[in-house]
Amino acid sequence: MRSGRPLAALVAAIVGVMLSGAPPAAHADQPAFVVNPINHVDTLIGTGTGGETVGEINNFPGARVPFGMVQYSPDTTDTYAGYDHDNARSTGFSMTHASVGCAAFGDISMLPTTTPIGPRPWTDWEEIAHDGTEVGVPGYYTVRFPATGVTAELTATTRTGVGRFSYPANGQPALFHVRSGASLGGNDAATIQIGQDHTTITGSATTGGFCGKNNTYTVYFAMEFSRPFTSYGTWDGDAVYPGARSADSIYSGGYVEFPAGSVLEARTAISYVSVDGARANLAAEGERSFDEVRAAALAQWNAALARITVAGTDSGDLQTFYTSLYRTLLHPNTFNDADGRYIGFDGTIHTVAQGHTQYANFSDWDTYGCLAALQALLFPAQASDSDPGSPPTWSAATHPRRTSPRRPQHRRRLDHAGVVARRLHHLPVRRRARRHRDRCRVPEPGAVLAEPVQSGHRLPLAPRRRRRVPPRAGLRGASLGLRPGRIRRGQRRAIPVVGAAECRLPGDRSRRPPGRGRPARPLPD
Repeated sequence: MRSGRPLAALVAAIVGVMLSGAPPAAHADQPAFVVNPINHVDTLIGTGTGGETVGEINNFPGARVPFGMVQYSPDTTDTYAGYDHDNARSTGFSMTHASVGCAAFGDISMLPTTTPIGPRPWTDWEEIAHDGTEVGVPGYYTVRFPATGVTAELTATTRTGVGRFSYPANGQPALFHVRSGASLGGNDAATIQIGQDHTTITGSATTGGFCGKNNTYTVYFAMEFSRPFTSYGTWDGDAVYPGARSADSIYSGGYVEFPAGSVLEARTAISYVSVDGARANLAAEGERSFDEVRAAALAQWNAALARITVAGTDSGDLQTFYTSLYRTLLHPNTFNDADGRYIGFDGTIHTVAQGHTQYANFSDWDTYGCLAALQALLFPAQASDSDPGSPPTWSAATHPRRTSPRRPQHRRRLDHAGVVARRLHHLPVRRRARRHRDRCRVPEPGAVLAEPVQSGHRLPLAPRRRRRVPPRAGLRGASLGLRPGRIRRGQRRAIPVVGAAECRLPGDRSRRPPGRGRPARPLPD
């Protein structure tokens, strides 16, 4: 096992959280600060297994942007989280993913191939090459299919996935399968409609049941090709229907054919509102080419990761740091359409306030003391929008508990009963970041906001008001060291931060200057 000292030295070199501007200059005797952090991220890390002790890791390597609705990524057979680097049998690429421990997502699967349509295309897979030609970087993924000669490239925007598929000029038909009834958790319903214009496919998939819960959601899609297809057909899990344009079955799917040797671009948008919402999301992205979308995604990731600038000489440590930081920005995910609409727990369509975003897919496993604080520090606007309101409106075990007229909740969250109480720690941090962020002194562009990590501090929060907490499953006051059903008056919470801006929250009567509290624990050897 590698020593923790080199990585600790790298972390100790963290200079600050950069709101904007160029990284600070390094002294002549110090290593230079990282300018392009995306060069130190490998999205294939964590996509295999960690041996008998760790087991499956379940990270996904595909294309997405920070907090995006789409996670456009490859899938392999018999994998409940989508992708396993030790498995070469690929079912193609799908639009939604999460690094989870139960079957989930994998919605709207597509497979480029030259293999002729067989009697059971809903079970087809092709071998992919896990070699040096498989590359995963922020916002871009590429892999090739050795048996068919197809090369696939993926990139993404917030609500769309853009794929470029290069077929060999060997006389074999360039086929493209689309499976609406292939979600990793199974489907309660699925539809597909092949457009009369010979360039579009639309449809939907209803799925859910995450970790045995009974919630479901429906995701809609709109797909557009860069050139017309020459033939088409559908299937329903029982038979293939050449020339058919629609299917409605839990195993629904379809195929389209292009001339041999085609280089095909496919743009796919999703929506949790309607097919029209997916079409509007697709239109909102404009007519940018694959390369333009890829460049924009890389720039977006570079800006996001550069919020923390580090210096170091060990390339392995830099890769570990920035790949880990990259993983913290994958969830939660945008849930509303480009026009602001999203579906609530009440089954009706709501519209998020202009300038804000509705988010979904929150992980609460031990994130209250690290991920929540980090996201609130680096991305206060996004963290604020992630706040679901007071405890009665939080979802537990993926079920709605109570809706609020102020903030009706969405229906697609991956929360668990038993960990909901932990949100009592970190969501107030996000709530305060939203309500009081303008009270903080914002540094000038290029200024360093945080001190070196060795002098990390604790920022005291305001006393909490008395609030009734319904004694529901997963919300036990005893688990927080409180009397059941109550949070004590005057109780104080504190979050560890790497330094602090000059910020006082209402009700904080502490005379200590901000950032001058109990020092953080020393870094481990």
